[in-house]
Amino acid sequence: MDTWQAIDEERSALADDLETLDDVQWDTQSWCDEWKVRHVVGHLIGGADVKVGPFLVGTLKNGMNFNRVMACEGLAIGAAPPDELLGSSGRRSGRDARRRGRTRRSCSPTWCVTAGTCAARVA
Repeated sequence: MDTWQAIDEERSALADDLETLDDVQWDTQSWCDEWKVRHVVGHLIGGADVKVGPFLVGTLKNGMNFNRVMACEGLAIGAAPPDELLGSSGRRSGRDARRRGRTRRSCSPTWCVTAGTCAARVA
C-alpha cells in the first residue's frame, strides 16, 4: 500500500467515526484546555490542507508563534457546524485533490489574533 492510499483510508475511517457523533459529543471538552472535539477535528482538517501564503500570514499575525497559529486555526475551523466539518474531513482522495488543485477545507480561519481571541490565551 502506498502512503497516499493509507492516508486516504485513515481519513475515511475517521470520517466514518465522526459521523456517529451527536451534538453533545461534538461539544465535549477534549484533553486540550482550549478545544472541544470539534476544534480537534478543525485542527486535523487545517493540517491536512496547509497553504503557504495563508500560513505565513497567520504566522506573522501571531508573532511568529507556531503553536498560536495552530491553536487559532483549530478554533476557527472547528467553529463550523458538524456537517461542514464532516464535508471537509477527508472523503476526497488527498492525491487526487492535490492534482486538481482543490482544497478539503470549506471554511477559512480568520487568524483569530486579529479578532483578539487567541493571542492572549495561547502562549
